[in-house]
Amino acid sequence: MRARLHEQVIRLKSEFVEPYFGVTVLPDYAGPRVLRYSAGGHYLPHVDACTLRWVDGNEVWVKTSARDVSILVYLNDASEFSGGQLAFPDLHVSITPQRGMAVAFPSDQRFRHCVEEITSGTRCVVAAWFTCEEGSPVGEPFQVTW
Repeated sequence: MRARLHEQVIRLKSEFVEPYFGVTVLPDYAGPRVLRYSAGGHYLPHVDACTLRWVDGNEVWVKTSARDVSILVYLNDASEFSGGQLAFPDLHVSITPQRGMAVAFPSDQRFRHCVEEITSGTRCVVAAWFTCEEGSPVGEPFQVTW
């Protein structure tokens, strides 16, 4: 199963992520990881590659991981659980998961995101993070169903 997930994530990276963002992704990556959120589960707003720190008396975002692109692939529909939207609070965007939907976005502070609380059922998603030769790409998140 893990090998099949790996193949699908690599396909997604090659067919959609690299062309969309205009980047070259390095061959090593973090993932795929299957994440399951049951009732009560959630993930507070966070950034995948950066941490807010005090530097010389100022709050600044500091890159703390090699993640440049975050990818989520949904394994089940919102009909199988309640809640669990992927939200980008600073952008005022909320995405309702659908089976086969992939969402990719730069991993930096521009795309702080969270998983809203699951109120019933179980939400299943594959997460992976890639490093780009050029660093974090510029652009808006995108979603594709495949």
